[in-house]
Parts: sequence; C-alpha cells; structure tokens
Amino acid sequence: MQDKMTYAPVKAMCARYAISRTTFWRITKAADFPRDAIRRVGARSVRFDVAMVDAYLAQASNEG
Repeated sequence: MQDKMTYAPVKAMCARYAISRTTFWRITKAADFPRDAIRRVGARSVRFDVAMVDAYLAQASNEG
C-alpha cells in the first residue's frame, strides 16, 4: 500500500513559506526544481507535492 501523498495549491504553498505567489512561481521555474512535484488537476489548476517541495527548498537553502 502506498503512503498518501499530500498536495497543496499555490496559495497554501505561499502561506507555508511566507513568500509571494511570484516568488513561488520563480522557484518552480528553476532548472533543478523537481517536475514530479507538480500535478495538474485541471486546465488552470495545479497542486504541489508538499514533501518534495520541502526537500527541494531545504537542499537549496543548504547550498547557498
């Protein structure tokens, strides 16, 4: 049985990290951002895997 993944919309991710929507979208455009963390749920709606984004941001903050 797989563990349930937790996905959140952009608004929740911005609130979680206390950043603006523009900053969050810039982060997602980085070449090393995990594309598997992004899930489309509609034509104009996306959700993000919270654990994957947490790991990415932790790694990015440790690097510089």
